[in-house]
Amino acid sequence: TFERRLQTTAVNSQIDSHIQTLLHRLSPLYHESLNNSALHLLEYLIRRYDIHLYPSTAETLLVTTLPYPLLDKVLPLIDLTCLGVDHNQCFVFLRPFTAVLKKRDGMNGVGSVERAVISKQCAKDDVLLTKICDW
Repeated sequence: TFERRLQTTAVNSQIDSHIQTLLHRLSPLYHESLNNSALHLLEYLIRRYDIHLYPSTAETLLVTTLPYPLLDKVLPLIDLTCLGVDHNQCFVFLRPFTAVLKKRDGMNGVGSVERAVISKQCAKDDVLLTKICDW
């Protein structure tokens, strides 16, 4: 079976490129009544290709999902993605919102990520704003 972590850097770069293209093309479907097919494909990419663990695809995953009102669907993605790692520094502000998943289990959480929170962070952080606007 295919295991991405055993592939060469060149093969992983090519996989990253294809996955990034797919995520960009898939993202407009997220808001269409929470298209289940698009979300199923995201789940498959996470399970099969570990897109949440590789720097370029993890960033693309976050950038392409943040603009859409998928809060209950996006929060698990945020929780899976390595926030605060060198390549994802501009997404560290999302870390407290992963507590929502814990809140569902009876623990205290911050709440959902609202559009206003993302807007305020974009106003403070030019890098985040550029990443979201450029995709």
